[in-house]
Amino acid sequence: MAKNKPAISLENFTPTQLMEFDACTRCGECVKYCPTYNARNKDQAIEPRDKILRWREYVTKSYGWKAKLFGPAAIPQEDIKKYTDDLYNCTTCGMCGTVCCAGIDTIELWESNRANLVKHGTGPYGKQSLFPKLIGEGHNPYLKQQKDRLAWMTPDIKIADKSDIAYFIGCTAGYNQQALCVSTARILNKLNVPFMVLGEDEWCCASALIRTGQQHLGEVPKQAALHNVEALKARGAKRVVFACAGCFRAAKIDWPRAYGKPLPFEAIHMSQFLAEQMDAGKIKWEKSFDKTVTYHEGVF
Repeated sequence: MAKNKPAISLENFTPTQLMEFDACTRCGECVKYCPTYNARNKDQAIEPRDKILRWREYVTKSYGWKAKLFGPAAIPQEDIKKYTDDLYNCTTCGMCGTVCCAGIDTIELWESNRANLVKHGTGPYGKQSLFPKLIGEGHNPYLKQQKDRLAWMTPDIKIADKSDIAYFIGCTAGYNQQALCVSTARILNKLNVPFMVLGEDEWCCASALIRTGQQHLGEVPKQAALHNVEALKARGAKRVVFACAGCFRAAKIDWPRAYGKPLPFEAIHMSQFLAEQMDAGKIKWEKSFDKTVTYHEGVF
């Protein structure tokens, strides 16, 4: 009698990540700090701990000792689809990994899991499946034109033709949330920091593909990463400033993987750059700001 095939595969998971599923102690510390769990009326299916334990259950049913003896147990396709939807509801903010008592690298775990489910056929979520085509053909996920990469510029902003400091703008800021790039450029101008931009030579950083588990679909993510690295290198960039969290993570973590060696420039977030300027005494407070503020930098 033929045995059933496993309902899931272990593709995209490293040996360490498979051990991390077993490393969860079910302490619930991640649940306390998960913003998505709190925002979704404390839906247990959203919490990081539940996602780890459910996948561990699926692995046991498919590859545990009973599965070895009697064949993999069936897992309803609707259960896997529900798990996929719950996994994509995560914002990958990383708070669960920050507080994890077992030291589980949850961000990498979620991304590997998403890539696994994309190969399974239940991911990605909704219209995210259009990203490979949009980014591959138009170099951004928003159906925008490359000629409009600098449409956000206001007359007061000064961009240098040549500088060893580059500002990598990103698709979201450049096209849809333009207040971010306008503010960043104005701050750099205020500090008398000459900077250049790639303009039409800037392509999507590919974060949208990687964060949604589609990094293995064709050559688009690698091509995007290599293009941006080579374009910045050709322009003489030594430091590249990022104000977008998704672009920054892509440059720090994903681009070196595609490039196969350390980047030929330093990738630095705008908040880090400003901290350096403050430490060097180059930022002078011109007036007081008598308010309590909170800074939040998320990852797409």
